[in-house]
Amino acid sequence: MFNRLNFADRLTEQMILRNLSAKQLADIIGVDRVTIFALKRGARLPSTEVLFSLVEYFNCSADYLLGLVEFAPDYKTFSAPIKQFGEHFRKILEETNTSQYQLTTYHNISGNLIYQWLHDQVMPSVANLIKLSQCLDVPVDVLIGRIK
Repeated sequence: MFNRLNFADRLTEQMILRNLSAKQLADIIGVDRVTIFALKRGARLPSTEVLFSLVEYFNCSADYLLGLVEFAPDYKTFSAPIKQFGEHFRKILEETNTSQYQLTTYHNISGNLIYQWLHDQVMPSVANLIKLSQCLDVPVDVLIGRIK
């Protein structure tokens, strides 16, 4: 179960480990420091782009940073998050034997959104990545191509 405060705690933890201020992290990943403060308070979720920047910079698991798993996975290295989601998402649907119909009917995900994701018109939001992760029973790191 996702909880924004878990994400806020994990983000703060990563910043402390690297002795980073909000301004320094904001400069590194290219966002306003107000964004970092809001994330640290748990006031909002990161955008997909910001999540990708954070997991790349910290070289950590997206699932761990989001607070979806209690302990950081034992992976030594991660791949960069994918830029084109559609083909990768299609493969995951095949591997999990999940249809678009199942996602719309049983998991209440908009068919229009699924179409847009499959055709690389938009990336899923972080909230939708978390929902897809739960529906497909795969880690967010798998969804975004960081691990296989």
